Amino acid sequence: MAPTNPENFLRQIKDPAFLRKCVVFIGAGLSIPPGKRWDKLVREIATKCVVEVQSKTNKQIIDDCLLKPDAYKKAFRELFPKYQAACRTALPYILHIEFKAYITTNFGPYLRNLASSRDINRVHVYPDLPLNHGLSKAIYYIHGCYDSEDPNSDPEQLIFGFQSFEDGYGSPSLLPGFLLSLFTYENILFLGFDPLEEKIRAILEESIEVRKSVWQTNSKHGNTGPKRYVLWPSPLIDNAGERAKLESTIEEFKALDLDPITYDPIYEDYSGLEKLLHEIIAQEEFVNRPPPFTSGFDL
Repeated sequence: MAPTNPENFLRQIKDPAFLRKCVVFIGAGLSIPPGKRWDKLVREIATKCVVEVQSKTNKQIIDDCLLKPDAYKKAFRELFPKYQAACRTALPYILHIEFKAYITTNFGPYLRNLASSRDINRVHVYPDLPLNHGLSKAIYYIHGCYDSEDPNSDPEQLIFGFQSFEDGYGSPSLLPGFLLSLFTYENILFLGFDPLEEKIRAILEESIEVRKSVWQTNSKHGNTGPKRYVLWPSPLIDNAGERAKLESTIEEFKALDLDPITYDPIYEDYSGLEKLLHEIIAQEEFVNRPPPFTSGFDL
């Protein structure tokens, strides 16, 4: 499958007015290298906690580490700074685009630290996920936030291990209802996140039925409902098996009422994402550019 030309992507969501009505959902794919740093972090935490990792998922490893809370907290405080020090250019690009709101499953405080330099009014951290003030101009850390420089930051409060996922996405947590409302009523762009992840996928599937009910009624008034996109890397693949796997993933996205927009990652570091986001910023600045000069008649 050939990657979608960036111009096709720009044509779909190039309008700054639309971007300001779109919530971006950010995942570990924006780490360096994309998505792989967490695997290494989990194993280094396990080493410091003297926990066996063989034949275990990352979530199971973290649960075993949590049985040694003192060692776990010490390991997290020592290790996490180097995992949050490096930041992909994609993150400041995302803030520059000025989405309606920013949802992230990442723990690092980078987005929060940049909030003061942008027009972002509120930062909410799980389990505090209010909707009573609306989503606009807010950052939501839906799996928690950890800052190694904050002595009050507690890694035990993060949604990281298996049991914390069960608790966070179960009752009486606010998280499932928060996401169901988000997926029903908001324009969404998944960026660096795989929406086929078990917990998110289940809520997306539930939202399909809710959306049908809600927007079937509203369509009588000309409202077709919000858009949901997933930006997904689609390199040129020669291997037939890998190509079929990618095409299957794309079909799974479509089954979740997600519009997949593919891009060429260019290199293994997925720098094609930065290139694409930069084009969006350039388009936004072009639309909002001032006139080339102001004549006396314009004053």
